[in-house]
Amino acid sequence: PMSSTSPAAAPPTVSKLCRTCLRPYDPATNGPRACAFHPESWSGETSQRWRAPGDVGGGDVHYFWTCCGAAGRDAPGCVVGAHVSYDDDEPEPMGRRPEH
Repeated sequence: PMSSTSPAAAPPTVSKLCRTCLRPYDPATNGPRACAFHPESWSGETSQRWRAPGDVGGGDVHYFWTCCGAAGRDAPGCVVGAHVSYDDDEPEPMGRRPEH
């Protein structure tokens, strides 16, 4: 009789949603530098803030991350840490800036 062997099934990949960066991640590959995020807000300002009262112009709004000044909404996060799932306890205070 022929023996039939089937290949072992790979364990299913478990994906969780990070509450910090809002991206899915695999807990098996999570680590202290897996999540890059901005700890502060995306904001916009005009140059009118620095102009004398009555000066004309400066009405264009310039948007940036308030934590690092990056000008792109999709700029890579300026702080890194481990991903934190909604199933986990409240996260520790923010991560640390990545070393370049």
